[in-house]
Amino acid sequence: MVKLRALTGRVDALAAADGQLFFKRPGWETTFILQPWRIDGGPIDSRKLRVILGNLERETASSFLGGNVTGSVVAFWIEQAPDPEGPAAELFATAYNGPAFDPELVEFTAPAQIYPPFEHPRFGTFNKSHDYASYTAPIPWAGRTISLELDGQFADLPEASRHAEAMVDKERLWQADMADRVHHDLFALWNDVWRDDRAALDKDAWLGRINLTSVTVDPAGRFIAYFTDGGLFRDHTIEVTGSITDGSTEAGIVG
Repeated sequence: MVKLRALTGRVDALAAADGQLFFKRPGWETTFILQPWRIDGGPIDSRKLRVILGNLERETASSFLGGNVTGSVVAFWIEQAPDPEGPAAELFATAYNGPAFDPELVEFTAPAQIYPPFEHPRFGTFNKSHDYASYTAPIPWAGRTISLELDGQFADLPEASRHAEAMVDKERLWQADMADRVHHDLFALWNDVWRDDRAALDKDAWLGRINLTSVTVDPAGRFIAYFTDGGLFRDHTIEVTGSITDGSTEAGIVG
């Protein structure tokens, strides 16, 4: 029988993603970026650690984003601790054990990191502010300005930007593809649950309420796009996931 270890850490960032789409793993995943953290109440480790809760329902994965905030301390059960000498990298947690009380972790100050900008001949300068963040630049898209985010390590950015260029080259088609996915996946939900006593809307009027704000592209050609909802879902964010190969595959409301 495997003896479980207690991992406690301060939340630096959280994210939820479709494990099947992005990592070929079942279910949805919530990733906690912890810094600092400790195992079994031992010494504090200041390396960034990615802790993944996997094989979740989408609603469960998203619920962690609302139930935990940056700076809070949380606990997990894990089977194996990270290598004490190498980069902390990531691990899969056996279970989430809820909020934890650890004043030392709360008060810990992590060393500042500086990230070099990524220069692109077409899109200009991409900047990154945090270890968990993507490289970001504003770009024109279908008559508006959106945030283009390139996900991955610095060496991955040329490949991610190549996929991003392919999307921008056909921005009108991608805009229509993502909008059709939003309508296909969410219109009935809006009409049956969220509309209440508001007036009915046809497809064009309904889609006219949403606006694309950002697209994140990774080196494998997968993307996540975010839209404002124009009040359709009481000011929640609309998320569309997909890939260059498969197009837009799923839409949902988050945050």
